[in-house]
Amino acid sequence: MFHRPVSRCFEKRSRDPVQYPGNAAIGSGPESLCRHRGDGRQRRYSAYRGRREEKTDHVVLAVGVRSNNKLALELAPHFPRLYTIGDARKVGRIAQAVRDGFDTVWKLV
Repeated sequence: MFHRPVSRCFEKRSRDPVQYPGNAAIGSGPESLCRHRGDGRQRRYSAYRGRREEKTDHVVLAVGVRSNNKLALELAPHFPRLYTIGDARKVGRIAQAVRDGFDTVWKLV
């Protein structure tokens, strides 16, 4: 379990609604990135405009549009060795994000 201020930070972040650029959103119609259908146990996500449908347990969207390090700033007082990497630090290409992660780990070792 996390230290109390840290757990409150995570609780707050989990209540914040996820916002996507433009009109994109989960479950908001044909303009959405993906739509959720299911009975609570079996979930189906259909990709943009129903072009492809896959059975999944979870969907993770990684959209590098804008750098966002709010969580890191909230957690920084509680963790002396907190590192922000990838698009949270600076928006770029996937290779740059992977290299950023590698370099950060290399410095830790």
